[in-house]
Amino acid sequence: MKTYILFASLFLVVGCFSYKSAPVAQSDIDRVAATYPDLNLAALKQGQMLYETHCNNCHGYKNPASKDNEGWSKTVPRMAAKINKKKEVLSKNDQELIIQFLVTVGGKPKDS
Repeated sequence: MKTYILFASLFLVVGCFSYKSAPVAQSDIDRVAATYPDLNLAALKQGQMLYETHCNNCHGYKNPASKDNEGWSKTVPRMAAKINKKKEVLSKNDQELIIQFLVTVGGKPKDS
């Protein structure tokens, strides 16, 4: 029984840390074209990778729909400052890519 509980706990922990968001597609970009007219699939995938590497690494996946453009534009720089203190560098451009990814997949392209 102890082995079963240990195995189940380990599986849960590994599962939580290895979660990745759904793949992005051109339809995502088309949906936010008015907000991000220069956004392309490569940039959106880069934002997703940066999010999964830096943000998701510390506190797990956050629901992108929990904030709009304005909310993520405040949150991402604040979190990036914490990351940058650890000598991991997220440039302003990296931060913008993360914001664009979160707003795009969150479905809230316009500020509320």
